[in-house]
Amino acid sequence: MNYQHIVIIQALLFTAVLFLTLYHLLQLRASSRKQQACMRNEVNTLNLISHYLKSIDQQILLYQNITERTDHEEDGANLSYNFAKKILDTGGSIDEIVRGCKLTHGEAELLSALHKPGS
Repeated sequence: MNYQHIVIIQALLFTAVLFLTLYHLLQLRASSRKQQACMRNEVNTLNLISHYLKSIDQQILLYQNITERTDHEEDGANLSYNFAKKILDTGGSIDEIVRGCKLTHGEAELLSALHKPGS
């Protein structure tokens, strides 16, 4: 075997190794993209679940307010303020207080301004 044959064989081996390395890198890249897509889908799903659970929580609070008002009509004002506090504790808005507690917008704003989370 002469020197030219050895150089050609080395070049072919180098090309084969380079091809296999590139092929492996492309497979890793495709796998990484699939994993990223799966992770994005999981995050989107978790965000939807979180939004849905918050909506359910607000509906439960509204239902509790209606039930409490029905059971204790003579103490309606205190129930409205207590329910407004619950709405504020869960991150509810002034509009949600007005709708859920039958308070004026001014009363809801005052309660919101005086509200201390968790108190």
